[in-house]
Amino acid sequence: MIQINYKLDGISIVELPYITTSILNFFLVSSGIVTVNSDSSIQVLAEEAASLDQLDPHAVKDGMSRAQSELSSATTELGKTEAQIAVEVFEEMSRALQEQS
Repeated sequence: MIQINYKLDGISIVELPYITTSILNFFLVSSGIVTVNSDSSIQVLAEEAASLDQLDPHAVKDGMSRAQSELSSATTELGKTEAQIAVEVFEEMSRALQEQS
């Protein structure tokens, strides 16, 4: 089993590829934990998770544009921080989609 863990400015991302009937599937998981069981099955507890094939590349691109616009127009530290997090999440979604193709 391959598991890729990394942390991006406080957002934990775990990419868990798994194989079913010779098809490799990838999941983008934000803020969660994974347990690998003795039978090699996995259990994922996450705030948010999505199979990469569920992500719409156009929606990710549009979300990135909106997040960047919100970041550039944010006037408070809280607004800037929230917008920066959104930008980074959309960047990770975009990167994951590019790596999958």
